[in-house]
Amino acid sequence: MDESSSVEGRIKSPTLSQSSKRTQTSAELKASMRSKLRKQAEQTVERKRGSVHLAKRLQRRLTIHQEEGPTEGELQSVDEQIEKSLKTFVDEIRGSDYVQLDIFLGTVSFEQHPLCGEEDKIAVRLSALYDEQLKRMNEMTDTLVNIEN
Repeated sequence: MDESSSVEGRIKSPTLSQSSKRTQTSAELKASMRSKLRKQAEQTVERKRGSVHLAKRLQRRLTIHQEEGPTEGELQSVDEQIEKSLKTFVDEIRGSDYVQLDIFLGTVSFEQHPLCGEEDKIAVRLSALYDEQLKRMNEMTDTLVNIEN
């Protein structure tokens, strides 16, 4: 065998300049990947920080709005105004309205009510008689319709 053929048959090892280029290139790739990963991590952290800041801001805004509600004194004055207007309204109601309310609630019988006048008693009795007659007529009509069918 010839020396030249034995040299060609061997695997050539990279020269010093080739190996330094490879390590330099891989180092550059690693550095660029690290910087990309750092940027991604920073962006993720910033997004999370931003959402945390936003949540805190919203909480502060909610507590500010809750603190701005009516004070105890304002609530008390509103209650007093409501009570005053109710008293004024009750004072303006006529006696017959009281009678109707008491009868509706069933607290006092109609004839015993102190504000009930004779005219009211007669009107109520007439409307009660009218309602009874109307009920009887409806029952008779229903019976006749049922017989015909």
